Amino acid sequence: WGVLAVAPHAMGTDDAAVAAAGGDPSTALPLFERTAREFRPFHANSVNVAAHLVTTPLALAGAAGALDAAAGAGSALAWALCGAYTLSLLPCVPLWVWLVSTAVSALTALAAGQLAAAGGAAYCLPALVVGYAVQELAHLATGEATYQGSYQGKQGWLWTLAVHTWLLVPLLADAVWHTDDSILAWPVPFDHVMSTKLTASQDASNREAVRNWVVAQAPSKEHTTHWWHERLPEVAKRPFDALATCEALVAMFRTRFPAPMYTVEPVFGMNEIYVSSDKHNLNSDTVFYMLHTDGPWGVFPLCGLYRCMMSCSENTQVATRFPFCSKQYTLTDGDVVGFDFNREIHDIKDNPGCVNENHRITLKLHYVVYPTCLKPYGLLLKAVTQTYNTLARLTFLNTIKPRGPWRLMAWVVLALTKLRFNTEMYAGLTNVSYVALCALVAWAVGDYQVLVILTSFVHYFMYIGTYHAALLDLRVSFGQFKRDVVFFKGVAYAHLAWLYATNFDLAHAPLSLALAVCGYGLAGAAAAALGLDQTYFGAELGEVKPRFVTAFPYGKWGVPHPMIIGALVGLSGLACMPGLWNAMPWLVPTHMAFYLAHCLQEEVCDMYKGKAKKGMSGMWSGARRRLSEGYLPSLWVAAAVEAAA
Repeated sequence: WGVLAVAPHAMGTDDAAVAAAGGDPSTALPLFERTAREFRPFHANSVNVAAHLVTTPLALAGAAGALDAAAGAGSALAWALCGAYTLSLLPCVPLWVWLVSTAVSALTALAAGQLAAAGGAAYCLPALVVGYAVQELAHLATGEATYQGSYQGKQGWLWTLAVHTWLLVPLLADAVWHTDDSILAWPVPFDHVMSTKLTASQDASNREAVRNWVVAQAPSKEHTTHWWHERLPEVAKRPFDALATCEALVAMFRTRFPAPMYTVEPVFGMNEIYVSSDKHNLNSDTVFYMLHTDGPWGVFPLCGLYRCMMSCSENTQVATRFPFCSKQYTLTDGDVVGFDFNREIHDIKDNPGCVNENHRITLKLHYVVYPTCLKPYGLLLKAVTQTYNTLARLTFLNTIKPRGPWRLMAWVVLALTKLRFNTEMYAGLTNVSYVALCALVAWAVGDYQVLVILTSFVHYFMYIGTYHAALLDLRVSFGQFKRDVVFFKGVAYAHLAWLYATNFDLAHAPLSLALAVCGYGLAGAAAAALGLDQTYFGAELGEVKPRFVTAFPYGKWGVPHPMIIGALVGLSGLACMPGLWNAMPWLVPTHMAFYLAHCLQEEVCDMYKGKAKKGMSGMWSGARRRLSEGYLPSLWVAAAVEAAA
């Protein structure tokens, strides 16, 4: 309680003004803000913070539950403690942080009471120990030091520990909005096509050495030529390995996958020198000119195996294209592009009117990327992808110049490539695998509701996360986002259609069908007016030029948020069917809640209102994101000020 005698918690403290007056800005800040600034660097990883959001309430519930159990049956000690705790925070933290802390405290008190009633101290103390232990493991797994470790043993550290413990819940609420990567953006399919240019003189010398060796081998112009890394002579392998581990490539990966959270490991067994050919008539080389993915193992979440194409010769003729992220590269000497071997759809095409005078020589370099704490998992992806690549080489080499049965095999290679491409293009192997796994779990437990719960709401998280990513100016793979949301929205409405059809009742059909037709008709009209790309945030993501639509249902006399309003009316129509409602009474309200949450996000964070549009990129730059007000609260303040003006 003595901590309450602190300076007012005005969040507008001006560091520059304090410094100009000869003071130390850090000591002039209110206690919470000063502690939060010290706390954030140790909780900048969103995975670590997300783990804390589970482990901290668990440990607190265990502690409060143990005290509640010791006080005797029917005690309300846990509620009293949490109430006193939230009251003590009120004068010292921002209002939005206090509201979040109050909600967490209420849930903690509820959990504490349940633990105490279920098993007393025998349940509560293990919850305390597990919560604290897993919290420490989260720091180890993500490579972040602990805040406590930064001050423990120093002068006055017991006071700092007391403040740290007292403010822990609001500090975590603050940390959620100040992570280097956003938790809300987890479901977002980001653009991981990377590129760089090798400019170091040593890299140029190594490329020249590789190029000279290749030219000396006089490769054919009738078909592509490949030299695998393990078969290269030392004169070519030495510069090849130097290029595979050069500083520019390491920096390219580390920009996207920072150490020590991620490990980036070369996969030399897949590397090769590749010399292209202009001729590709019903042989394996035709694959390169087809949209395709290189590998089948896109079902490994959280990690990836990346292929880097490094040009070692001048090239103006051939372009490498990535349609999902709207990128195209004509790689010439020293250019590098990297992409996910198992996920990224791509092809090559000839630039009209351009012809290379010499061989197009490219190094294919490979790297497995995985969270450092999941090394065995990452190495499994490396092993299965390398095995696939070795088997694919055998087939590929025998179908470059196919004869006899190998002509059939060449056709099979092309057919399988097309099948895999269509699966990845229109559904996504990861998405299909996820739904299949959920179906298997539902079958195992014998409950269809499990499948409905796990697959009905994925697209909402993608909507909210992608709109959030647009506000942060993050680069999203637009094609993959559209594919994923259409797929999961289709799955969600397949569940609704099945439940509606199997519970159809003629007595309630007129009202139900009328609402459904009107609602989804309105949503469909809105989507038709906007077009597919603008419907799915194409303008917000910078993929298409913003086009302000005035056709119905937009315009002066239009309906606000017609797609969301239409969906809500349509869902109301489905809910009018008693059989559907009785079968799963939570389903339609949950859909509505997600739609309303996204509607609130779009309304509060409207990118096209007044000054918000002009200042959006500046507002969400990395430095400005460190403001204490956070993401939604700061926009609420801006909206309120604008409305008042």
